[in-house]
Amino acid sequence: MRKFLYKILLFVLLLCIGPAYVVYYNLKHDPYGVVLGNMETQFTEPNVRFLKVKHLINNPNKHDSYIMGSSRALKMNPDSISIPGKWYNLAYSEGLPSEHIIDLKTLLANDVQIKRLLIAVDNITYYVDDKVHSNQVPRKRYVNWHDPYFEFVFLKPDKKLKKTIEAQIDNPNKPFYDIYGTGMPQSSFKDLWATNNPEKYVANKRFEKPTWAFYYTPKVDLALKEIAQLIELCNKENIKIEFVVNPMHKATFLKQDLKEYYSFLKGLAALAPYWDFSGLNEITTNNFWYYETSHFRTVIGDRMLDIVLEGKEDTFGQRITKDNIDQVISKKKEEVLRYKEQEKE
Repeated sequence: MRKFLYKILLFVLLLCIGPAYVVYYNLKHDPYGVVLGNMETQFTEPNVRFLKVKHLINNPNKHDSYIMGSSRALKMNPDSISIPGKWYNLAYSEGLPSEHIIDLKTLLANDVQIKRLLIAVDNITYYVDDKVHSNQVPRKRYVNWHDPYFEFVFLKPDKKLKKTIEAQIDNPNKPFYDIYGTGMPQSSFKDLWATNNPEKYVANKRFEKPTWAFYYTPKVDLALKEIAQLIELCNKENIKIEFVVNPMHKATFLKQDLKEYYSFLKGLAALAPYWDFSGLNEITTNNFWYYETSHFRTVIGDRMLDIVLEGKEDTFGQRITKDNIDQVISKKKEEVLRYKEQEKE
């Protein structure tokens, strides 16, 4: 009988070893920053969406104005904004209008102050379906204090991610994710290198490859419907909302179906006026202003904020309304044809 009990006890202990190791791994490495939330020891990109919403719920009066959008909008520094408002960058990887609606409702339900929004949109807005994100661990949304927190406590260890973490530990140029401050990832290394080595920087082959995921599929009508719902929510809650179209790098811009792009611009103009920085212009055709073919540099993000919020005059960007959109699209089509002809020469 005693031997049988020993075997049972041993069996139970063996069953506990696996889950215990998983919990230990996630407490030690916390690959997505959700378990401990310590950005000082965060060596890989955390689940920014979850952490930011949780942070704002815990500090409902700290901010009242927010920048929202995909990770491209993370290049807009709220500290550079001088107009009234306590600004915070609430953007996150592939952030979509439908997800902004969910997050805003969660924040409002928890009495978080929201007076003004700056929403940045681009091809991700009208090419990515939010259903894709439901199974992507780094993009899990905040539901409440325990959901999906405990999912991350018992998350199966990822060997590749573990190696990435270990490789980043001694990297002096790893970014700092300022979740509890500006909301931006802080890293000056790439900007400094670009400034000191402009010729080498712009010649890098990474600028030849467009940023494009296998699940990108046009959904312009759905995107516009979601934006209309977002506007409706803001009107109901007396929240001032402004839209900007991000400057997409030429490689990524030309990868998309331009008919979808033009359709989106026209549809957005029918819903609200906005600032447009997209197309083929002096910024989007110059690699110097980008980190790769997805993200423009912070200096460009700050320049956009100066134009949109500070009212500074600039040759970059233009104000779009339902009255001038047709003329703007015609001009954009001419710019594309001219650029392609120049590329052939």
